[in-house]
Amino acid sequence: MNQDLRKKYYELARISAGMQEREWRQIPPITLLTFVIDYLIDKLEIERGEDD
Repeated sequence: MNQDLRKKYYELARISAGMQEREWRQIPPITLLTFVIDYLIDKLEIERGEDD
């Protein structure tokens, strides 16, 4: 993945999680990936008209 694109994804996930950058840097990469996957699943469910 392009480094700039990765930074943008991390920044989007950090903002959506409501975290400060210092807190964000302490999170392991696998947890970041989980945040992004959860976000994408929620977005897909909303687009398909499903709701929790």
